[in-house]
Amino acid sequence: MTNRLPLNWETWPLANVGDWQGGGTPSSTNDAFWDGDIPWVSPKDMKVPVISSTQDRITAVAIENSAAKLIPARSVLFVTRSGILAHSFPVATTNLAVTVNQDLKAITPVGVVEPNYLAWALRYLERLILHSCTKHGTTVHSVEISALKALMVPIPPINEQRRIMAKIEELFSELDRGVESLTTAREQLKAYRQSVLKYAFEGKLTGEWREDNVKSKAAYQEHKDGSELEIPDDLSEYCADCWTWGKLSDVADITGGLTKNPKRSSLPLTMKYLRVANVYADRLELSEVSEIGVTEDEFDGVRLQRGDLLVVEGNGSVGQIGRVAMWEGELEDVGHQNHLIRVRLAPRMSPRFFLSFLMSPLGRDLIVRKANSTSGLHTLSISKISSLPVPVPSTKEQEALVDALAAPMSAIEKQAEEIEGALVKCSALRQSILNQAFSGSLVPQDASDEPASVLLQRIRAEQEGAKQRRDTKNSKKEAA
Repeated sequence: MTNRLPLNWETWPLANVGDWQGGGTPSSTNDAFWDGDIPWVSPKDMKVPVISSTQDRITAVAIENSAAKLIPARSVLFVTRSGILAHSFPVATTNLAVTVNQDLKAITPVGVVEPNYLAWALRYLERLILHSCTKHGTTVHSVEISALKALMVPIPPINEQRRIMAKIEELFSELDRGVESLTTAREQLKAYRQSVLKYAFEGKLTGEWREDNVKSKAAYQEHKDGSELEIPDDLSEYCADCWTWGKLSDVADITGGLTKNPKRSSLPLTMKYLRVANVYADRLELSEVSEIGVTEDEFDGVRLQRGDLLVVEGNGSVGQIGRVAMWEGELEDVGHQNHLIRVRLAPRMSPRFFLSFLMSPLGRDLIVRKANSTSGLHTLSISKISSLPVPVPSTKEQEALVDALAAPMSAIEKQAEEIEGALVKCSALRQSILNQAFSGSLVPQDASDEPASVLLQRIRAEQEGAKQRRDTKNSKKEAA
């Protein structure tokens, strides 16, 4: 990076670009410390580029009697300890004096460095910081401050810093508008997908087919004993009076999977197995597939077959509970963990039909209802999935509905891929803009700008003078 910089630029270690300060948390049991007028920044406030308000505020008494120290306006704040450091490095500037907790650090830049420029420089260095300066724990990650301070920061002339900031903000604003449009389109596409599935499982998509095939209920009777199961009354609007309904266990074999424990490392066989992290809505992520020790009986019992549906048992988010995908034989001899419930349809049943139903608004509503509990937790189980109401038209109508869904769902998936591809390009373009900005090629140089080297020499002289004055003052105090 240094060799490609313009001649009137300099590089400084991050340690030298300003005054560093840390923070602390006043005692939560002392009422005199809290609900004051001084903003107190914690990682939860670091979701914006400029700090203008905080969720918590402390008092002057807290500053006098705790590790929290007042940080001047025009400082740059960044998170140094948080789980979020696994994938991002939050940076913000502040136009007001603030305090920070112990999980943040602040730099008040020297006069030759604009705070906003330094903030953008840290964002530019984010990947390097996360890769080279961060210690990754199980849940909490931390930045190694000595490594962070050693990073070299490109310093252009002050006027060029301002031009760079203006250009970055102009280009990023345009990108933000594009991302907002793409995000809106993605949400609209999701809504359209759900409306197509809703229409299908109201029975409307195959209405004409049924008019020509009046015996559409006959095949289901071979898989069902007893009276027909009805869905809840308040959801009956979704379903035309044209299908037989039953429990999912009437038409499928439903089982759990492997429980992970230390004893498995000594078992004679190993097999790949899918975890919750591999299963998304109608999509399997197979870039990382773990292995586990199994017995011979387990190997055969949990091995997936083409057409098996995998349902996520539980999740912290209600919207993610019961997400389901279909195994299509992507790998050989693969099992699944116990937090995935396997649904293996009877031979004459269509896996794609039931997958589509479980992803439809009605299917999702029924799954969430099953997952609810009086304890406030949201989990599924083999018994809950087994008792899930499902429509069971004849095999031919299942195939007809799947065929009718194929074209619109394919078009939706194609558009979704295009949107995701455009979002990836936007992210890459952001990085390209930053690369240009901090290599000196985003804006033109101005020969009249005072070189950064001259500015930095002046700052060094001022800092040295200030140090000498402090040393002299301290010496006089000691002598007295």
